Amino acid sequence: MLNRRVVTQIDSSSSDEIYEVVVVIDGERVRASCTCQAGMRGIWCKHRTAVINSLGDEVSSTYPMQLLEERERIESKIDELREERKRIGWRLAEICANPGEL
Repeated sequence: MLNRRVVTQIDSSSSDEIYEVVVVIDGERVRASCTCQAGMRGIWCKHRTAVINSLGDEVSSTYPMQLLEERERIESKIDELREERKRIGWRLAEICANPGEL
């Protein structure tokens, strides 16, 4: 099993900022963080992707699978939120139709 921690600094393409990207390869798991605005909000950014892609074969077997798993998790959460939005919409409609019942 491969265990490695890579810390890289990347120049911003839109400002004078320099971002720090940390990639941790822990056996079958690849984790990455970035100090850019998107990265600080937990959004996957191009800086993480660039560093991971530069690692080549070290992550090629695990990284695509992790992305698929993350996509499935996000799509599942989106479905949950859509259902919740429907429930809230129906409840709001009920309240508006019967304002005296509050």
